[in-house]
Amino acid sequence: MTEVKAIHKLESSLDNMHAMASGSLARIRGMARCALRALESPIGARDLESIAEVLKAIAMDADMTYNDVGVEAESNGIKTVDDAWMRRLQAMPKVSLEGGAV
Repeated sequence: MTEVKAIHKLESSLDNMHAMASGSLARIRGMARCALRALESPIGARDLESIAEVLKAIAMDADMTYNDVGVEAESNGIKTVDDAWMRRLQAMPKVSLEGGAV
């Protein structure tokens, strides 16, 4: 690959990562604000199931963005394995769709 093509590929990857991160962070910020506002209201503070769902959605969005940015970086030859994150991921109990441990 020529140097110019490599630079264009890197620019494109940076644009993609910026778009992915910006979109994800905006969604996470919005969900977190909603959860915080719910916790500040008497009715919302009692609806812990809904707040838990929002927190799960935040975690899922963050994980997907982490993976997407990592794939994009690896496509440019940058190794992005976070050993501590991998240990935490492997230590998490598997959960069924019904919410119980598998």
